[in-house]
Amino acid sequence: MKFLFSRLNHSVSLYRLAALFIATVTVAPSVWAKEAGQTTLNPPIVNIQAEARAEVAQDTVQFVLFVQKEGAEQAALTQEVNHILAQALAQAKQLAADKDIHIATGAFSVSPRYNKEGQISTWQARAELILKSQQIDDTAEIAGKLSDLLSIARIHFSLSDQARTKEEDALTASAIRAFEDRAQLMVSSLGYDYYLLKELTLDSSATVFFPGPQARAEIMMAAASDQQEGLAVAAGQAEVAVTARGSIYLLYKKDTCQ
Repeated sequence: MKFLFSRLNHSVSLYRLAALFIATVTVAPSVWAKEAGQTTLNPPIVNIQAEARAEVAQDTVQFVLFVQKEGAEQAALTQEVNHILAQALAQAKQLAADKDIHIATGAFSVSPRYNKEGQISTWQARAELILKSQQIDDTAEIAGKLSDLLSIARIHFSLSDQARTKEEDALTASAIRAFEDRAQLMVSSLGYDYYLLKELTLDSSATVFFPGPQARAEIMMAAASDQQEGLAVAAGQAEVAVTARGSIYLLYKKDTCQ
């Protein structure tokens, strides 16, 4: 079985900064109070939220392959399925000897099938083999060569931890700059001279965009057919976001926070 991949470039395909901004003045204009003979300033506080986002092509693929058999004898059926899995595992390791591909066995189950009278008529055994790697083309090739022994249960794309961390680092700097720009905007718009940071927190998240229903249907049809000449799959996108949220004091040049 030959696998054909249509993948997006691994660079950032869409970049949006400061997509979300929330600012709330939580204290009225400057209030002066007397405490123990000292003049204390209670400046206005503004809550600000700014966000930086980027969409990144998923760079990791996981193939879940399986063998499933049915028979009258539980022990013989289990042995048959285990033998096929062992063959596929050995072949996969041989093919991936010089490649960075993670190979592992997955779920193994043996379950009864009942007739109309509620009695066990046959047994069904199923075993899985998992291939996972950032070397997408090589992994697809190996999965194709195992098609004589195993069928395809599902194909999953994801964003690697390394790629996500790299993107988050770049977005963190952008989110902070967007926060600073919003803070300065509040200063100038409300007629103050400068601001003082009260607190700042950073949050990150990643959202995965999967291929559409039609693409998933094509994958399942290809996996179910031994006569399928090629399998066309496309990696989705993962949206990485970093949010900077915090609060600032609005001050005049003559003001001093104590």
